[in-house]
Amino acid sequence: MDYAGITAAFKPIWEKLDHYYLNEIPGLENPTSENVAVWIWKKLKPKLPLLTEIVVAETCTARAVYRGNERWPRLVAGSLFSPGSRPLAIRKWKCAQT
Repeated sequence: MDYAGITAAFKPIWEKLDHYYLNEIPGLENPTSENVAVWIWKKLKPKLPLLTEIVVAETCTARAVYRGNERWPRLVAGSLFSPGSRPLAIRKWKCAQT
């Protein structure tokens, strides 16, 4: 699948999330990063059968990772992407270095 197909599948989901109160979206009454990752997975996996992971980043060093086979997403602290990983999309992250 090419990136245009991924973008097309994710766009309607993004439009439901962007600039809205997440806790007013059905299914996201408790919009933690973990719950958002699972919610996105449930919406996106039927459209992208080869999907393997959803990452929801709260900050540059805190994120929830959901791979569909876990009961709950795991919380990860550290750099946004591990060495050698290839993120689906790279956005510019401005983080203070400490």
